[in-house]
Amino acid sequence: MKNVFLLIFLSLLIISCAQEGESSKSLINDTPNTTPEAEALENIMTSIIEPANATYANGGGELLFQINFSSAVMISASARLVLDIGGSTVYADYKSGTSSTGIEFSYLIQAGDNDSDGIEYLITNIDLNGGTLKKLSDLEDISTDFSDHVESMNSVLVNTNSGITAPDQVTGVTTAPTTQSDELSVAWSVPNNNGTTISHYSVQYREQGQSAWTSVTPNPSSNSTTISGLAATVIYEIRVAADNGLLGQYSATSNAEVFDISALNPIAWLSATNITNGGTEPVNGDKISAWSDLSGVATDAVESTVARQPTYETDVFNGLPAVRFNGEAQGLLGTYTRNNNAGLTVVLVAKMDTNNSREAFFEFYSNTNSARGFFFNYGFNEASTNHQLNDTSLNLWSAYDNGTHTDLYENGQTIYTDRPNWGNGKSTAFTGAGSYLLGDDQTGGDEFHGYIAEFLIFDRELTTSELSSLEEYLKNKWGTP
Repeated sequence: MKNVFLLIFLSLLIISCAQEGESSKSLINDTPNTTPEAEALENIMTSIIEPANATYANGGGELLFQINFSSAVMISASARLVLDIGGSTVYADYKSGTSSTGIEFSYLIQAGDNDSDGIEYLITNIDLNGGTLKKLSDLEDISTDFSDHVESMNSVLVNTNSGITAPDQVTGVTTAPTTQSDELSVAWSVPNNNGTTISHYSVQYREQGQSAWTSVTPNPSSNSTTISGLAATVIYEIRVAADNGLLGQYSATSNAEVFDISALNPIAWLSATNITNGGTEPVNGDKISAWSDLSGVATDAVESTVARQPTYETDVFNGLPAVRFNGEAQGLLGTYTRNNNAGLTVVLVAKMDTNNSREAFFEFYSNTNSARGFFFNYGFNEASTNHQLNDTSLNLWSAYDNGTHTDLYENGQTIYTDRPNWGNGKSTAFTGAGSYLLGDDQTGGDEFHGYIAEFLIFDRELTTSELSSLEEYLKNKWGTP
């Protein structure tokens, strides 16, 4: 019997030594298995942007996911994310982004979907669903694993049985530059709240061609906000949704780019979207005693007599405010200085009530001689010839005046070129101190009835490219033809 136990012990010892030898051999000769099946796929995912924290419902509720990569990828349209909403398995389907560095997935909330403690991923891999995910540069398969980037979605809730209705889709999203060259001011029309007060808005933006949205948190009581840190020459897409306890449908995207009007060096610039140059804006119906110049060169346009002051009105054009003139004699007066008498460019966004009599949108003039120029409803520097301008609709006019002759454009279309100025070719060229007057001319009697939205003077001829960019920006901002 002892011999049997000894034999068994020796056999086990031999087997153990053999295994240790194999293990040592493996450690010494650590040659990796390079077959595609065994090789770990490269993971180039960099981040996930998950749905904004909110409560979503059917009838407009959309859960959006963006997965970002360090280089461009190609993905099959069959790809999806596997989600758990209230214990039910649902799929956020591929929406956009193939051949880019960001892939977007979307799930539309359906009736009966409910999750009171936050949605979850059932698996933390992209479900390719029979498709592929490849790096665009070499078409090699890459990892679908996004587990390193998952964040809690405890505040992404779903409630289709709340008894309230989400707000209508936001419309009227408009953008405008601020006095900072890397910012855009965004405003939108307040949608119907469907019986429940809107508590806040979700504002998101992204570079055109990218799928990843960046969120901005505006003042809850305001239907406007400012987006900062933007780059010049980049087109941005912006969208807004209202939340009354349920997040409504996002607006159509509004395209905009930072446009630095200040870089064009205007010598006077007034905009109804920034009456106070960064201060507290007026409210609807307020009288305007001072309209702030944004150029930093001219003085503000002012009028101390209340009876002569125009009125601030909200939501006039494209959801934006404008300054209303009701024939107040003399209007708003400011001053500026010209250093160049070889020509100037004037730009105006405005609307007149009627076109039955001669009225002056504005006049500018020298403070030391008789040089003067103006915009009547007949045309720029044309008080005696009616060029049948479309004054009774909101329009964008631009004029170049070389001192004796003028070119005038309406919404980018030529009205006339090289037209002799009023009064048998009197010169408007001067240097030194000048004044600008909105809502009348300096002699009085040509009081303006209508709206002025934006007004700029440049002490030179803008290049074709500069004027085209400025006109395109103002067209998008104000909704002119």
